[in-house]
Amino acid sequence: MASLDFEIDPTGTIPAPTLPTLARQVEEAGFAGIWRGETNTRDPIALLAACAPLTERVTLGTAVLHLFARSPVAAGMVAATLNALTGGRFVLGLGVANPTLARWHGGSFARPLAMARDYLTIVRAVYAGARVDHAGSTFRAHEFRLGGSRPEQPLRILLAALGPRMSRLAGEQADGVMVNLGTPAAIRQIAAWMREGALAAGRDPSQLAVVVKVRVALSDDPAAARDALRPTVATYVRAPGYREHLVRSGFGEELARLEAAWEAGGFAAAVRAVDDGLLARLPVLAVRDPAEVPPQLAAYAAAGATHIILPLIPVGPNAAAEAHRFLAGWPRS
Repeated sequence: MASLDFEIDPTGTIPAPTLPTLARQVEEAGFAGIWRGETNTRDPIALLAACAPLTERVTLGTAVLHLFARSPVAAGMVAATLNALTGGRFVLGLGVANPTLARWHGGSFARPLAMARDYLTIVRAVYAGARVDHAGSTFRAHEFRLGGSRPEQPLRILLAALGPRMSRLAGEQADGVMVNLGTPAAIRQIAAWMREGALAAGRDPSQLAVVVKVRVALSDDPAAARDALRPTVATYVRAPGYREHLVRSGFGEELARLEAAWEAGGFAAAVRAVDDGLLARLPVLAVRDPAEVPPQLAAYAAAGATHIILPLIPVGPNAAAEAHRFLAGWPRS
């Protein structure tokens, strides 16, 4: 069975001061890792640093940081700092994001494969304590060397990927791939591409991770739980990369319908167009009880997932209470 992990406060709606205590509850519930993504809410690095002292064994990872929010030198320093703080429990998940996130930070989204390659090269050099002089076509860094003592622990990097070229790059340069909105069939294909990249680079693909997200909504009312998941699906309709990924995964007809709804009535109309049949085919789970979740994850593990991250999507206004209820009811092995 794959390792089961938890994404803490994926929507940024739980009071920040309570998150370290929630992280401790995640560890006590038996999860192997705690993750936090990056969009336009709270900084995941700050949150993970706050959670570190109240946890002892769980992995603390970013799922994912995007390349436009900080330079690769800064990301290397972040990784070195958090691994030193946690005794090597940190995992740096990175992704190239999309044009919208690039604009937020004054960047330009172009040549994503080259961006990822340059970024990973610089981050690894920074972490290793080497003198960094990299004149890439997208990211550059010169005359930098990490001061002080570098961490004794190795740096683990995951690269978010959906298509063949980024997946192969993950196999070539990263320690695994992170898959968002991936069906079991898509996970199987992405993992195969990653293995191809690893073998071409002379690496052992069995040592690489396949980390996938399966979102969960918890409610005594299954319809309300499904309604909470619809906006997440609608959000990805117009995101470059996800559009191609969803068509490749067999959702071309549904995607066209959602795009037409968006054109006619905006985001709210697209949300309404996410029907129950589409939700049933995507990696989203609407449950009454946390114990319903593990049996529904078997297909993802069978497809090659080594780690499954569960972002809990709040159904009502009290996201913290829902998270505590989910963790209290999580079946201990």
